[in-house]
Amino acid sequence: MAKRKTKSLADFLPRRKEARFIVQLFAEGETEVQYLMDIARGRDVRVNHVCVVSSPVLLLSRAFRWVVENASMLRKDGGRNRIWVIFDDDDKVVDMNAVAEMWAKCPELCMKECKIRDRNRCRYNDLFQRIKIGYVKPCIELWALMCMDGVKGPVFDEKYPVDRHKIQSILHKRMRTYVHDGHPYFDVAKMTGWFEACKQADLWSKSYAGFPDCLNATRYAGIYPLVKEIYGQV
Repeated sequence: MAKRKTKSLADFLPRRKEARFIVQLFAEGETEVQYLMDIARGRDVRVNHVCVVSSPVLLLSRAFRWVVENASMLRKDGGRNRIWVIFDDDDKVVDMNAVAEMWAKCPELCMKECKIRDRNRCRYNDLFQRIKIGYVKPCIELWALMCMDGVKGPVFDEKYPVDRHKIQSILHKRMRTYVHDGHPYFDVAKMTGWFEACKQADLWSKSYAGFPDCLNATRYAGIYPLVKEIYGQV
């Protein structure tokens, strides 16, 4: 008679449900990280916070490097890993020009940085195409107001202030738990108009040919495709 296998504690614990997809996140600030983790909770989406750094140039550079270092895994993942670099404008004119130049030079610049020989360059080109940029202008707080106001809110009015300091101040008045320099986290429970916000952001995006053309926009919310996918609206 075969010996009965002794069950371990792990056998009685509920199995972790496999995520629909995984977000490999390169974000400029904790605000974006916390927001995406909050909306992903309970939706079978895992947000892997790869790094937070205040420079968009460094963010993009590290995303390139991460792709090269994880190329083998990415080729076997069936497209489950979504690679997102998220940052806002915040009046960083010099940084925006630099990141636009870096994006234009990809993958050559990345290959040089990662010290990859010329003959191996082409093998990563398809993987670099999986990097998405979630650029928001003038600031990420604009997205929070969009999700709070929906289609009827003044945030969509062309006369609405586009100065980031004014937008941050308006958000604090409407979402008292949000403090830019102290507690820069969104109250997701108040951001129920996300679907209408995504539709408006999509209209804005159609006026520009993606990144870096969208740097010329007055307002832009390139984070919306990821938000839609997390909510299962793709």
